[in-house]
Amino acid sequence: MELDNNSYSLTTYKEYKPQQLDAQSFQIGPPRPEISDYHPSLADKTDIYHNFPKKYDQVIINEGAWSQRISDHVRYNNTGYMFEAPGTINGVNGTFQIGVNGQGVVFHKFFLPY
Repeated sequence: MELDNNSYSLTTYKEYKPQQLDAQSFQIGPPRPEISDYHPSLADKTDIYHNFPKKYDQVIINEGAWSQRISDHVRYNNTGYMFEAPGTINGVNGTFQIGVNGQGVVFHKFFLPY
């Protein structure tokens, strides 16, 4: 699928860090890992809601909301975190989701329309 013919937007919110606390030691939610790789199962997901531009992925992890701790031991033997940010694809409102483990491997990537 050619991504250039689609329209995307993403909204994120940087975390509030009180000035009186050391910003290096203050963190809300889980660690925000850098993406090191993508799970091979994502290669088969080529529809627009799974295959949105990778340039959004690290932004969602760094600036999106931490949603929950997730586990998928059956398929991937993974435990990780879900990060989310609102946005649109082709005018459809929804939430971009990224599931990433502690080693930075993305094992879930989806746009959930609402």
